[in-house]
Amino acid sequence: MAHPKPTIYSDFSDCPDFLKDFITYQRTIKVLSPRSVEAYYTDLKLFLRYIYQKRFEKIDNELIDSIDISKIDFELVKSVKQSDILDFMYFVMDARGNSVNARSRKLSSLRGFFKYLTKKVNLLKDYRSIYHLSKVWNCFVALIPIFGLEIIA
Repeated sequence: MAHPKPTIYSDFSDCPDFLKDFITYQRTIKVLSPRSVEAYYTDLKLFLRYIYQKRFEKIDNELIDSIDISKIDFELVKSVKQSDILDFMYFVMDARGNSVNARSRKLSSLRGFFKYLTKKVNLLKDYRSIYHLSKVWNCFVALIPIFGLEIIA
């Protein structure tokens, strides 16, 4: 009798539905490795916690990891602006001490997530939301030279 292959996937039980759907898409349709999926999960979880803190609390690197993201709704994601992404990139560079490679990976995770939301899923029904997120999408191109990052496919 064959034993199932061990996996390093998290159970993603702490994710809101829209993030679980994205992770499932990465695992099943794009067939990313468990490590890549885990990196997306980690990066996006931190980003959602950061945005939540920015909107509702004071940014605190010591407390950010304790925020429960399961209750975060899609409206928070739709409210993301270019300045939020710039602030997040500065936060991971300054407060978290992330290297250029780690920041590139985070930017790649965000880019993939917003691309998924705008192009693969019909989560955004009104034109203004699509336009807004496409502006966020275009911001990624502008961020690459600012932070000295490389594009990760």
